Amino acid sequence: MDTGDPFHIVFITADRKRGTGGDIKELDGWKKTTHQREQKLPGDFATVAKSTTTAAPRKTITIFNPLDPSDHAISVHIRTMVFFNHQRITG
Repeated sequence: MDTGDPFHIVFITADRKRGTGGDIKELDGWKKTTHQREQKLPGDFATVAKSTTTAAPRKTITIFNPLDPSDHAISVHIRTMVFFNHQRITG
């Protein structure tokens, strides 16, 4: 997933705040987003930026469709993933 290659993923949607979900989503050819930090030049002052982290940054991944830029990026919780590259995830 971290190699940057497209992958196939199957996961179950869930939203605990709204009480919705339970749909099975199957996505093929999607990639994981990479968040690269901007490099500061010498003499630049630190600015207060909005937080870009989620509530559980290590428990979710953000994926996008590189073939269709009009698709929205999707945040997937790792515990809702069922298949990755046609292999069942156990755990």
